[in-house]
Amino acid sequence: MQRAYDLAVAYRVYPGLSRAGFPGVRDKEALVAGCLRSFKAALGDLRVKIWAILDGCPESYAERFRTEFDDVTLVRMERVGNARTFLEQISLLCAQTDSEMVYFAEDDYVYMPGALERMVRFLETLRDTSFLSAYDHPDTYCVPASMPHGDVRLHEAQEWHTVVSTCLSFMTRRSTLVHVAPLLKTYARGNYDSSIWQSLTKTNTRVYAHAPWRLATDTFALRVMAKAWWFGWKEIIRGPQYTLWVPVPSLATHLAPAYLAPKVDWTVHFRELQIPGLLDGI
Repeated sequence: MQRAYDLAVAYRVYPGLSRAGFPGVRDKEALVAGCLRSFKAALGDLRVKIWAILDGCPESYAERFRTEFDDVTLVRMERVGNARTFLEQISLLCAQTDSEMVYFAEDDYVYMPGALERMVRFLETLRDTSFLSAYDHPDTYCVPASMPHGDVRLHEAQEWHTVVSTCLSFMTRRSTLVHVAPLLKTYARGNYDSSIWQSLTKTNTRVYAHAPWRLATDTFALRVMAKAWWFGWKEIIRGPQYTLWVPVPSLATHLAPAYLAPKVDWTVHFRELQIPGLLDGI
């Protein structure tokens, strides 16, 4: 069946600055505007339906979305916070029938041009894939519970690797999202994003379940695995093993100085966005 859109996006925005963000950035609206321009360029020629979840944002934020996108639905919330806006993303993308491909977007990511268009083609072409992230998280290379990269595929000259966890900006199919929505919603009950992914990808939850002493000196990893089993034991034991793929080198980065995606000179891309203070601290 021909869908009305190639991709459905729930994009959430909060007007406050992150403590982990760039120290020179003082204007969140300027940051959001730059990230939106980057996001639009990442869409390429995709037909996109967008829900903008504005969590306590001034009207000027709504105007920025109207300026950048022809088809956008504004969802206004009153500073309900990270977990509640994530629940709203799940609800919106599960309920819509405009597109089988869905994307969860956050307001502090910078993308390569055409990144999301390439991701849609990857997901459409390789039917055995489950989830994609545009962000090659540096934890994959240095945090034992998040290592290692697994399978490798080449698609349209882009290398893709399987990983076991990422953040909450990701792409999947609506049909997959409906199945995993109950587990995703545990984020609002105190589950970690990394624990959710560990429950879905399963590899490390099973490895460390058989050798828990390997986490004895890493208290955070121990908490990640504990939450993965506490909230997701049914998924780990009974559910399918989902795959999570990331591009190497990365097609996007989270705007946290300590967590920029590796193997990319982001200063070039940041300079093009002209966000005041973004180059500070690199």
